Amino acid sequence: MAIGQLNEYRRFHELLVRLAVLLPYQPNPDGLALLQSAGIEGIWPHGAGFRDSANGTFVEQTTGLPRSDLAQRETLGRLGRVSGRLKRSSQSDAS
Repeated sequence: MAIGQLNEYRRFHELLVRLAVLLPYQPNPDGLALLQSAGIEGIWPHGAGFRDSANGTFVEQTTGLPRSDLAQRETLGRLGRVSGRLKRSSQSDAS
C-alpha cells in the first residue's frame, strides 16, 4: 500500500525526489528488495533512533535521528504543496 501511495505523490512532484517509508521494524531482505525495486527506501527504529536503507540519506548514522537539514525541510514543503494540489483536485472532481 505504501508503494502505491508514494508513487501517487511522486507523479505530482516537479523534481526528482528520494522516497522512503517509515516501517515498524527492519524489513527482511525480500521486503527491502521490493521497496528498492520501486525506488523507495526504508526507515526503521534502531535503539533510541532510526536507521535507513540508503546509507544515512534520511537519518544521521551517528545519532540515528532524522536529518533536519534545509534540503529535508524543502522536500517536506514541496510535499505539502503537492498534497494541497491533490486535495483541490479531488474537490473539483467531486463537483
